[in-house]
Amino acid sequence: MQNHIIYKVQQNDTKQSIAKLFNVPQKNIISDKDKLSNGDRVIVDLTKVQEYIVMPLDTLDSIANKFGTTPQQIASKNGIKAIFIGQRLLI
Repeated sequence: MQNHIIYKVQQNDTKQSIAKLFNVPQKNIISDKDKLSNGDRVIVDLTKVQEYIVMPLDTLDSIANKFGTTPQQIASKNGIKAIFIGQRLLI
């Protein structure tokens, strides 16, 4: 499955409106321009980033199981070796 598309900017489009259109965070709209113009092309990264807040009794293993990933992938994505309660993790 392709994780991105090329979108042709329409009149009055902004990065925010394009992000809303594709239901992704605004940072997933990639362009070399700050201000978009009609006809510009932007890359829309369709990868959705999930965030999880560590709860009491959570472990990297239990969090990984909830999201169908591995503890190693979570640790690598977040640059961590251990977790603590209240920590925000990218999944």
